[in-house]
Amino acid sequence: MYPTQNRQTLYYLLITLLNKIGIGIILFQKILLSFSVVLLVFFIGRTTSLLLGILSYILIILNTYYTSYSYTILPESILFSLLNLAVVYLFEEKRGGLIIFALICGTIASLKPIGILLSTILFILFFIKNKINYKAFIFIIFFFYPKSYRKLFFL
Repeated sequence: MYPTQNRQTLYYLLITLLNKIGIGIILFQKILLSFSVVLLVFFIGRTTSLLLGILSYILIILNTYYTSYSYTILPESILFSLLNLAVVYLFEEKRGGLIIFALICGTIASLKPIGILLSTILFILFFIKNKINYKAFIFIIFFFYPKSYRKLFFL
């Protein structure tokens, strides 16, 4: 697989890296989606109620359209998983949550063209939630980090 207009270079780099390690892309996508769903459900259960967390888990698992992307070689699977993680880290203040959130948003922006719009929306939500200016600089630095390491591979 080579990067084309339909397959972004970051997804191609991920497939190449996983092939060198010996991990299938489908397995990686399933693990990433499972991890992101569990993290999202724990976040919902922790911030609202256990019943709502269990209900959200059931609704996500029963949505076969949403979970079916992890069974195909498409960047949408990783995009959905990263969106789950971005929602969790949008509200995570401790343990480097801001840096992880910015890296996730930068990866979303470089994964697919629609990711730029989604990352911008997440960026706006972040600034509505946090009205602290120094966090903006940290976010911007780590937001552009995924784009810079992509350029290192394709000079």
